[in-house]
Amino acid sequence: MESEWSVASGASSRSLETSNEFSLLKGGAKGALDTIVLGADVSHPPGNGPDGSPSIAALVGSIDEHFITYLSSIRLQAGRTEITGDMEDMVKERLLAWKAKNKILPGRILFYRDGVSEGQYLEVISKEINAVTEAYQAVAGTDAKKPIITFLIVGKRHHTQFYPNQLSGTVDSTFRGAKEPTVTQGPALSLIRLPHSLASTISSKQRH
Repeated sequence: MESEWSVASGASSRSLETSNEFSLLKGGAKGALDTIVLGADVSHPPGNGPDGSPSIAALVGSIDEHFITYLSSIRLQAGRTEITGDMEDMVKERLLAWKAKNKILPGRILFYRDGVSEGQYLEVISKEINAVTEAYQAVAGTDAKKPIITFLIVGKRHHTQFYPNQLSGTVDSTFRGAKEPTVTQGPALSLIRLPHSLASTISSKQRH
């Protein structure tokens, strides 16, 4: 409740200002704010829902220097459609809100995209990054300097298994588990796993 009250009142209960990473995130010279953080996802109707039920596309965007306050844009679109049809217009709204608060446009866009299957990566990247670029040009003008766009697809990997389905001491040859020796790329990355089985640790953090 404290966090919700802080955001609603325009205040903040915590900040990352003292970290070096925070200065890099802000992106501007001498610690000035030059970054907007965007996050997008599409919620689909249930499989047993009425015919013609729409999907809901949502985009949130930061407006403050602490990356705590986010405003949102929401659109309805054809059901079960993952590609956001009105992405350009929604990004325009978030850029204009950022500009209204900070008096200028950001030079950096950090975009998080959730809910995309591996087979849709290329389509989302080609269409939605293009929509972000066109939205920026529409707001800033075609002669404006292009922003630095970092587009991150958030993958949950729900189907990756670390344990056999049956606790018999053997693993089926068709078992789709994580391949040894690692499940992350690079020595600096870590894996946080939250198993749903009571037979394993409820919540643990391991570095691989």
